[in-house]
Amino acid sequence: MNNSLVLFSLLVLLGLIYHSNTQSISYSLRSENGKLIYTYNGNDYDTKEKLEDAIQKDYPDTIISFGGDNDNGKKRKIDISKWKGNNTFSNKIFDEIWETYNYDNDKAKNFRVMKNKFFNEQNKYRVAHGVKKLIKSQDLEDKAQVYANVIAELGDLEHDPNNEIEGTGENLAYGTTFIGHLAVKGWYDEIDLYDFSKQGHSAETGHFTQLVWKDTTHAGFGVVEKDDVVYVVCKYSPPGNYPGEFEANVFQRKQ
Repeated sequence: MNNSLVLFSLLVLLGLIYHSNTQSISYSLRSENGKLIYTYNGNDYDTKEKLEDAIQKDYPDTIISFGGDNDNGKKRKIDISKWKGNNTFSNKIFDEIWETYNYDNDKAKNFRVMKNKFFNEQNKYRVAHGVKKLIKSQDLEDKAQVYANVIAELGDLEHDPNNEIEGTGENLAYGTTFIGHLAVKGWYDEIDLYDFSKQGHSAETGHFTQLVWKDTTHAGFGVVEKDDVVYVVCKYSPPGNYPGEFEANVFQRKQ
């Protein structure tokens, strides 16, 4: 059984993901002592220019388009591109699942919605590859959450040394707060690098193969934010990526 570190996080933080459908991030606007205050990513800005500079710093390749500022207190959307990748199949599923997602509201609920959406997205990919949906495991979710907190403190992605002892597989990811929900899609999109004619484990495709591994039956997600970075852990049981078992567990998409 092999665990692979995610490359998605590096792609996101360096802004190297290819252009695809438009995404959006939100900011809020309020009036305070007769002055407009913009809130983005937990910070307040007293001018639109300062807000734009902050967003541009996070997303240097982004084209920003502001709406009007007449509706005090309502959420705004800022148009961003180049983040989802160019896999049209996973883009469609991602859009269906995440269209109405509100990060700020979910953060206040300890990312319960994000975990559920990750689980649903993962199962849609599995079904498309002709394998059964994963079953939620509270035990695996608890372990994943504990370890998400660990890697958040580390500020890096290192696999849980307890995986071998506990018999669990694991996928990891991290990304900035408005891109973190791309984690499962990033894992799945490794399919573009997978050679079905020469099946086997690769560090470039290990997240994809674990995600669709037929003999894996249960999973649980952990999510945490620290210093404007979202850390994602998924624990799997039984684990996948066993040498010599890829042809019996990793199938081409059937839908």
